[in-house]
Amino acid sequence: MVTRTVVATRSTRRADLALALLEPQGHAYSLLARLGARPWSCTPLAALTCWLADDVRTAKPALRAWLRTCTAGTDLFIYWSTNQREILEGMLGIPASRLFFVPFGTEPGYFRPRAPDARRVPGATHSSGRDGYVLTAGLDRGRDYRTFMAAVRELDHPVKVVCPRPILGDLEIPRNVELLGLIDKARYRSLLQRAALVVVPVRPDVAYPTGQSVLLNAMSCEVPTVVTNTIALADYTRHGENTWTVPGEDPQELREGIAHVLGSPALAAKIAASGRHDVVSHFNSKTMWQKVAPRLRALVDESPRRLRAPRP
Repeated sequence: MVTRTVVATRSTRRADLALALLEPQGHAYSLLARLGARPWSCTPLAALTCWLADDVRTAKPALRAWLRTCTAGTDLFIYWSTNQREILEGMLGIPASRLFFVPFGTEPGYFRPRAPDARRVPGATHSSGRDGYVLTAGLDRGRDYRTFMAAVRELDHPVKVVCPRPILGDLEIPRNVELLGLIDKARYRSLLQRAALVVVPVRPDVAYPTGQSVLLNAMSCEVPTVVTNTIALADYTRHGENTWTVPGEDPQELREGIAHVLGSPALAAKIAASGRHDVVSHFNSKTMWQKVAPRLRALVDESPRRLRAPRP
């Protein structure tokens, strides 16, 4: 991160603003700004923030102090779940003026519903043209594959999992589960579109909205979803409306939730349609950046850095 930051010195000097995608990309910049080094101390820094609240929540005192230090030079933290605000304020001492919540957004033009005239595959669970499998996907530390594998072991449906085998550790893979490893974006979209149901099993104790990308991508494809009920995902989920939520770390509850949605075509159709509507209306990248843009412009116009130390 330090090398990239230094290599970009000339660009930083010419820029009105720097944007870190995601927060680790901004640590070196933030440290240099805090030390008063130019041009970093003269150009405001905003950071899209995903894991910071969870990192500081679980960190030992030394690491927490380090995180406080290497984020002190960041002018704006853009985060994707409202529960993080209290953690960022209380544990890192970030003032409210430097925090900005915006709902995450996916690409509804790319993650779109399968064409209505798509050929139905034998064994499909209903007439939507979808195949009969249950799909889950995800690589990050917040996934709860242990609960998921226990839940689907007795499920009377094929199951596909998009995840490298090493992430699953010592978990025993049920016979009805097919591991697909890592796949490209086009195949991922196709799997979402053809799934009878997409399940997002996550750990309820994680402070960042783990699973939001897969959840919103599936919603955008107008596929019904079942997701763990967590405070970090509460900004995106409406139980029985745009998804079906279940308690965390409970294989029986997850199994029953999956079976309930699969066995209720009207409910599945309602959830799928509402999910697509919510993505098109709210949870899309265009809307996200439209909300972020005015805050970035204000940061440029009002930045005390530029008033204190105008760029040469």
